[in-house]
Amino acid sequence: MLDSPRGFKYWDVDEHGKSIIASDAPDWAKEEFDKYQEQLKASETADEDGTMKSR
Repeated sequence: MLDSPRGFKYWDVDEHGKSIIASDAPDWAKEEFDKYQEQLKASETADEDGTMKSR
């Protein structure tokens, strides 16, 4: 499991349920957000019926 990011207070969810970062977030928080999202995506797998699961 990933640790909670330092810049989590700048995170939000858009109208489609996708995680986003505030446009006024500091650069370090935006970089952290991008890296965190990459790690989450890398940890996802689909089972035989296409259901997404975490590793």
